[in-house]
Amino acid sequence: MCRAQGEAGCPHGRRCPPNATARDAALKRRRENRAIGQQIARWAKAEGKADELAELKKQRKPINEIKDWAGQAGAPESVFAQAVGPAKKGWEAAKTELRNDPKAPARRAPARGGAPAAAAAGGGGGAGGVGVAGGGGAGGGVAVAGAGGGAGAGAGRDHRTPTPAPGSASTGARGSEWSEWEDQCGEEEAARVALLVKRQGRTAEERQLMRMDSAREGAPVAGKGVNDIKRLVWDDGACGYFKPYDELDMDIAESYGHDGRLQPTHEAAASQFAQALGPKYAALVPPVALVKYEGQWGSISYGVPGGPMRTEANVMQMAAHHSDQASDLAFFDCLIGQVDRHGSNVLMDRRGLSAIDNGFAFTDGVGGVNASMFVAARSQHPQARATTREEKAILARFLDSEDGLGLRGTIEDGRFHEVRRRARLMQSKGRILSLSNLYER
Repeated sequence: MCRAQGEAGCPHGRRCPPNATARDAALKRRRENRAIGQQIARWAKAEGKADELAELKKQRKPINEIKDWAGQAGAPESVFAQAVGPAKKGWEAAKTELRNDPKAPARRAPARGGAPAAAAAGGGGGAGGVGVAGGGGAGGGVAVAGAGGGAGAGAGRDHRTPTPAPGSASTGARGSEWSEWEDQCGEEEAARVALLVKRQGRTAEERQLMRMDSAREGAPVAGKGVNDIKRLVWDDGACGYFKPYDELDMDIAESYGHDGRLQPTHEAAASQFAQALGPKYAALVPPVALVKYEGQWGSISYGVPGGPMRTEANVMQMAAHHSDQASDLAFFDCLIGQVDRHGSNVLMDRRGLSAIDNGFAFTDGVGGVNASMFVAARSQHPQARATTREEKAILARFLDSEDGLGLRGTIEDGRFHEVRRRARLMQSKGRILSLSNLYER
């Protein structure tokens, strides 16, 4: 994610600390505050004060104000004990009062080494200018063809993996898992997680991702951005990128309009929605599953080949060989309201493009930070921005579906209605919408 100070959609102007030491210290403070925030949430639920806390979160009160409220409301000192790492079963409140060894850290299960994987998952870095094919494209930008076609690249190999046994975490069983979802991402989000978990496992790649019993941690992820992402690998060479609910940077999430732990849910929802739109959109978005690893729930994205588009040469190569897919991605990003599609959130190889890191899709209308460079490029060209016959048919199919092709219930209601509103606007305008007119009424 690139959040340059003063950009439209980034009113706070907050930036990541410039050096590794300061950044690590900031991330440690954020993790501690997130742990305390979850402990406050458990206490509030037990004491019948969940509604008061929900109102504070709705107002997007910072964690310091929430801690002040909890203290004034009678929360014991143990609620404010700093758990400096996720425990085996997620973030857990201290079991003793602060005076009984308050500095004892919650232990994380030991990391297991593994072979490095082939794919790279996107993180930081913004994109340069945008241009469009069809007449003197501008260097350093994104080139998009006019009429979108193209079947797109495949999503991965057909791994022969067994379907998870009934009652396992991956089948959507509730009970203790439901409690874990509530603890790690909140009561309302737990219902959405349950729906996504129930539906996943329809493809070989998703079933591969759900095999947590045979996954091990591989080499650290380079350029992973501000969230804690782990590369998990399997013996057959497959890999995935695990983003836990407990390790999200909530300061940055709030700048994108998130008042809860939504990014892993959005990753899975975007993947399932792409599959519902059709094969070429499913090929654009790597499979994602919601899984539990070392006591933490989160999203895991299937590792695909390719590198990020960080240079002008990358952009020009994409323009020359994958322009149809670029048009398809512009349509998809415009529909789902993706406001974080820069060059590091798209992988490219000779077989095509892969749209990764969809945690900040489904904007609720607060505006963009990086927005989508594919939408920006296609919307600027009169011939390219017009929706194709196929895209019009997809919009009609989505709007005619009561549950939005399965999207309803997997994201917050307000965000779902924003997707519907954008679809109606694209349908009535007959074109891809730029960020400036994306919120026209």
